[in-house]
Amino acid sequence: MIVTIILLIIFAVAVIKYPPLVLLLYLTTTFVKATLLRLSIFQLVDYTIVCAVLTIIAAVYSYLRQRQPLRDIFGLPMLLYLSISMLLFFSLSYTSAPNYGLRKSVSFATFGFVAFIAPIVFGKDLKNFKLMIWIILISGVVIGVGTLIAPHAAVLPLGARSRSTFLESNPLSTANSAAWSAIIFFVFMIIKNTSIRLRNISIAMIALMIVVIIITASRGPFIGLFLVFIAALFACRRYASKAWRPLAIILVFFAVTGTIALMPEQATARITGMWKSKYDTKRATQARTVLFAYAFSHWIENPVLGHGVGQWGVDYLGVDERAYPHNIFLELLYEQGIVGLVLGIAIFWSIFNRWRRASSRVIDYGLNLELFSMVHIAGLLFFYNLIVAMKSGDLTDNRLLFFCAGLVVAIYNVVQKESEAAVFEGYYFEEYQLTEDNDFGIVNGYHV
Repeated sequence: MIVTIILLIIFAVAVIKYPPLVLLLYLTTTFVKATLLRLSIFQLVDYTIVCAVLTIIAAVYSYLRQRQPLRDIFGLPMLLYLSISMLLFFSLSYTSAPNYGLRKSVSFATFGFVAFIAPIVFGKDLKNFKLMIWIILISGVVIGVGTLIAPHAAVLPLGARSRSTFLESNPLSTANSAAWSAIIFFVFMIIKNTSIRLRNISIAMIALMIVVIIITASRGPFIGLFLVFIAALFACRRYASKAWRPLAIILVFFAVTGTIALMPEQATARITGMWKSKYDTKRATQARTVLFAYAFSHWIENPVLGHGVGQWGVDYLGVDERAYPHNIFLELLYEQGIVGLVLGIAIFWSIFNRWRRASSRVIDYGLNLELFSMVHIAGLLFFYNLIVAMKSGDLTDNRLLFFCAGLVVAIYNVVQKESEAAVFEGYYFEEYQLTEDNDFGIVNGYHV
């Protein structure tokens, strides 16, 4: 107890100096919650609420310490997010699921909002943005290694299959944390000018994180990770090492096949079963496609504004409890209609557009390679979480999707500032060159 309090005090002091560190609490909520529940105070107060409150306090402190233009924070993506929040609350007026509907609306408008706005505020410059990326990377590595050392395996009811977790968290959260780290390491591995030491570490850690994902038996993160690897090779092609692009594919291939070959069948059955036979493939896909088909065939009954927030559980299961079609777009279409779907597509398109524009600006203005890496790390993390949201969780489960959306907005703002500074420096240098023969060194009326 005393040790825990001392560590919390040390952490609080560190957060005053480096506010982004508070994200360690937010990113590891599901894992730390299991250990802190032993403390009496966290049996009275929800740790998730504590994390959200501390995060927003740190964000306000960070903003007041070094103010940002409000337009950088409350741009189009944030306005679209707030619009979806208002639509959720409005749909409470006609939903048949008032209990879960209210919980879902409040959670999206609070926890989701904190997840979205925090990285925008914390990542006001490249130094602070890099700190956030290292926090994500280190937390994922710790969770991954912890899973391998003390997996706390939970055996599924059907068949002799196991799904490993960390600190009693759910396997999907563990797999997602490992996948985030793998994506960051993959960008480090393929990008030019990466040091030999960091490249070797990246190769080893990618293989390790793949092992973690396999033993959690999380099929969505497993498939999503490789789609993102392909996207990374395409997105980073301008500054990717030509020698490492084919090597990256070969290394990842051997990491997967070697892991599956060496590990016991019990640990890999849920993933390898997807390709064993037509029956196994059909059974794996029907776990989601049946839900997709129901949502798509019934949304037309209330096409414009949908059935109402939380209504899926009432219609599909007959109870006012948490349930969802496991697809973020179909969820919006079913519960908020075409209006919700359009808002959802608009917010995600605005994020992809900022990713694209940030990448183009780095190239066009000749900004440093490190900034290029950060742009694509943020974009690829967002892309990965969007893939996961297409088959897992609901709006409130996918808070980290909006956290990554905030990362993209943050790095876009950083690139904007860096490119403006580059233009100013270039203009100043040009003006100076034009007057360098002036004995008084006058540039635009000023002595230099």
